[in-house]
Amino acid sequence: MDQSSTTHPNGSRDRKIDFFKKMRNINKNLFFLIGFIFSAYNFSFGQTPIVIPLNSPNGGFHIDGDLRANTPTPGAGDWIPGATGGLNNGGSAFTSLGVPVNGVTSFRFIDPYKGGPGVDLGFNGGNKGNGNPNSWGWRAADVTPAPNDFNNVFYHLGNSTTPGFEGDWIILSADRDKTNGTSYLDFEFLQGNVERTGSGTSGGFTSDGPNGGRTIGDLLISVEYASGGSNPKIYAFRWKAVGTGFDYVLEGEITSPTFGLGVAYGAVNTTTLTDIQYLPFGNSFYEPRQWVEAAINVTKLFRAFSGDPCAGIAVKTIFIKSKASDAVTADIKDFIDPIPVSLAFGTAEISYSPDALCESTSSVLPSISGTEGGTFSATPAGLNINTSTGLITYAGSTPGTYTVSYSFNSAPSGATFSCPKTVQTTVRINPRTLVTNQPQGASYCLNASPQPLTVTGTGAGTISYEWFRTTTATNSGGTPVGSSQTFTPPTNAAGTYYYYALVKSSTCGNVASNSVTVQVNPLTEISNQPTGATYCQNATATPLTVIGTGTGTITYEWWQTTSAVNIGGTRVATTQNYTPPTNTEGTFYYYAKVISSSCNTVASNPVTVQVNALPAAPTSGGNISQCINSPAQTLTATASVPTGIEIRWFSAPTGGNLVANPTLNTLGTVTYYAEARNTITGCISPTRTPVTLTLLNCALTIDKVGTFVDQNNNGRADVGEKINYSFLVTNTGNSALTNVTVTDPKVTVTGGPISLAVGANSGNTFTGSYTITQNDINTGKVDNTAEAKGFFGTQFRTATDSETTNLPQRPALTIVKTGTFNDANNNSRADVG
Repeated sequence: MDQSSTTHPNGSRDRKIDFFKKMRNINKNLFFLIGFIFSAYNFSFGQTPIVIPLNSPNGGFHIDGDLRANTPTPGAGDWIPGATGGLNNGGSAFTSLGVPVNGVTSFRFIDPYKGGPGVDLGFNGGNKGNGNPNSWGWRAADVTPAPNDFNNVFYHLGNSTTPGFEGDWIILSADRDKTNGTSYLDFEFLQGNVERTGSGTSGGFTSDGPNGGRTIGDLLISVEYASGGSNPKIYAFRWKAVGTGFDYVLEGEITSPTFGLGVAYGAVNTTTLTDIQYLPFGNSFYEPRQWVEAAINVTKLFRAFSGDPCAGIAVKTIFIKSKASDAVTADIKDFIDPIPVSLAFGTAEISYSPDALCESTSSVLPSISGTEGGTFSATPAGLNINTSTGLITYAGSTPGTYTVSYSFNSAPSGATFSCPKTVQTTVRINPRTLVTNQPQGASYCLNASPQPLTVTGTGAGTISYEWFRTTTATNSGGTPVGSSQTFTPPTNAAGTYYYYALVKSSTCGNVASNSVTVQVNPLTEISNQPTGATYCQNATATPLTVIGTGTGTITYEWWQTTSAVNIGGTRVATTQNYTPPTNTEGTFYYYAKVISSSCNTVASNPVTVQVNALPAAPTSGGNISQCINSPAQTLTATASVPTGIEIRWFSAPTGGNLVANPTLNTLGTVTYYAEARNTITGCISPTRTPVTLTLLNCALTIDKVGTFVDQNNNGRADVGEKINYSFLVTNTGNSALTNVTVTDPKVTVTGGPISLAVGANSGNTFTGSYTITQNDINTGKVDNTAEAKGFFGTQFRTATDSETTNLPQRPALTIVKTGTFNDANNNSRADVG
């Protein structure tokens, strides 16, 4: 038998369906239930065709060796649709194409066959039917002989309440490739789980059965079909403890009268069946004895084994195999993958899916296999469970593990006895998945070492974490960036980043943390560096300016150092601009710190501010004040400075015009201002030295007036009489006159020296007298000239005035002779000569 079998269920679970009363809640995995595979069919049970009075499909199920409903009996249900109209109201379990009408109760398996598509899987040899499934192996290969090769396997589940047929039924059918030879089939109903392992072309099996790979009480139905025979045999075995081990023990042939009416029925097609639309083995027909069907009342079968009217079994796996002979120790050949089921016969099984409730599963109903209508309870207290329906509601339940008990009566409908039973299952209410410690956002500078984002979650199962980055402040979607409880956000690129963590419970889903923001700020940078400068002492300096960029509040500090470095020093300002002082000459170094309230501090380049000393004002060459000449002379202002200093002349003490030639050649006064300038530094003296040039109008006059004094009033000039003079000196220039004196060659002038302001005269300061001589009398007059001299600054000027004083004459003559001895040698005597 190959293992590429597929099943095509149709429909969905409907709890309102009442046709399988004691098996209503069969696990949905029954889509993988048995392919009742008859490896070689050549049988007729030797029983009259019979309609099993099931509650589905309509008209029961006809076991007659024919596929079609209403054929040959109108109103009888069967596998696929048949005649219609009139009394032909019998239903079918499948459509003409082999699709289940109700996917909860009807199933089909399609297996590849030799010569058809797919790969066969079979046992790899030496495996015994009663061996431990954990020791079996399989391989990919065609299964031989051909009578053991299947293509289609169908089964249908139903229930009957008709007396004599009451109980749970399994209706089976299968086809085979060839109809010659004898075939032997085993159908194991296991209370444990069996799975095929491996992949590709070989592998093995695993079983959790505690008793030699099975569980005591497991059921084996073995079917034997002799070549061309009409009486196939069906045997039942139970797994029991035998000696020191375990083995299948024959319970009997269940088609024999020993087991009574309503236990097992079967039929094979004795004629060719045509127009088969699901195309078995690629054909549209079945040859005689190529197709077989059987019906087994599982409820009666188990009660017949034990004699206990309340006996039952809960099946988890159906395993179908072919074997070499009718012995339980025969080699097994072909198989269908173990089919996981949840069937309860004469009992009940309950389960919850999921059996561990999370908040996301607000409530869950139980799945009941077998007897319904029981009541539910749970221990310990704290589970919110409906006692009638078994509905468990998460809200109102306390997290914990609970034992849920289902109590029911498994006695057949209409029975006069009771079969009280209780089955249990475990349900866990998981705590909510919670974030107990939310991550916290942060702000960092570019390339800073960040603190990890941390989240703490609690919940059921294993808690794991996954971090996501999003483009907005949301806690869904995004790009996965980490899978641990902490995540260290990168800071190598400036920007605003959003993160959240998913707290993941291996049991109860996920919950997202709050979204947090990680701000990566750009580094504080200087976009405009300060620039040094050179100043002259006391000059008005241009402020040093720095411009910084960054995040947060940007502040500034200026520092002064003793060398050209941008570290240390003395803080001198806390403003963006700083005006360096220039009152002290020297070389000074400054730098700025740009400080971000959110990020780093960066220092600017150091700058140098050179303050050069001011030269001293030039030494004046002296003011020059001169009386103007005719033609006028040129006066030139002069001053002196040290080497390396130049003089610039201006017209004003401050400001003014630059004068190329500080000269004066016109009447008047001008002051030039000499400024000293260092030819290297360009610094100028703090003051200018004034030099005044003056060309004066230096003029004075003298008015001499002589008055003859006739002392004896004789009306004539006599020797010895006087002439009195007055001298009036007047300053007729434009500058003060100093050290004014008057001289006269004939007169002793009294008075002076004096100073005369502009326009002033000497008044009666200067006077003098002259004693008349005979010569003057003889002349009849006295002529003389007086000179006035005065200083205009350092220069002097003179003025003269001539005066003629006429003397009155009155001629008269007298003589007086006087002799005087001249003792020339002073010898007191007169000597010759």
